[in-house]
Amino acid sequence: MTIPSIIYKYKQLSSTEDLVRLMNILNHNRIYLPTYNQLNDPLEGQIINIETHGYAGCSMSLAADEEDQYIKAHKDAFRILSLSEEWNNPQLWAHYAGGYKGVCLCFSTQGVFGRINKIEYCKKREDEFTETEGGIDRLIKKSFYKKAIGWSYEKEWRIVSKSTKEHLKFQERDLLGIIIGHELKKDVCDFIMENTNRDLLWMKTVVGYRSFNIHAVRPNYKYDNNGVPIKTLDVEKALLAGKYVPVNRYHR
Repeated sequence: MTIPSIIYKYKQLSSTEDLVRLMNILNHNRIYLPTYNQLNDPLEGQIINIETHGYAGCSMSLAADEEDQYIKAHKDAFRILSLSEEWNNPQLWAHYAGGYKGVCLCFSTQGVFGRINKIEYCKKREDEFTETEGGIDRLIKKSFYKKAIGWSYEKEWRIVSKSTKEHLKFQERDLLGIIIGHELKKDVCDFIMENTNRDLLWMKTVVGYRSFNIHAVRPNYKYDNNGVPIKTLDVEKALLAGKYVPVNRYHR
């Protein structure tokens, strides 16, 4: 399986906690890993119906159409990092970056993010049976790399691991850039840029109404309505070229 050279993480900034987590990523090279029940799909991990030998309470869960509590206890031990192969997906900006009031982080897959696996989008649920603890964990991990077909617009990749660690550590060179949503408040944007202790490729989104697309430009770029085409960036090309800019360039 060929993986993309760059993978993207959308982040909302609707709370102080969100901002703290973002600054942890930017300055401390670590990104939060949620458990499956912290994700936005209530049917996360349910695409595979994992069956085991009956146990006390199993029939009650079936009768109430509830999640199997024995399987759930195993699922709780896993951590999931969701990413996308697209930076300019309008639905992802809307759902995961607060309607362009958040950011999109750009990671190289040459390092730890090379552990990503592509999500398989399925039209129907699968049934699997196992008798062992190891078999349960194997099927759970498999289920976290599958989602219902309705989610296919996300073009998602994931890192799934059984771990007690709440963060994934990465190298400074793994984070290549950040794209700022054009609706993010200026004071929040300024805070992020002024308190980031590293050089990155800084970009912001701009809406292409005639092209019916989302573009990226430099944060300080302003269109002067002179009829000249907007100077948009080829995001992947710019990131791979490694032309990072000291953040203070944008605050002179």
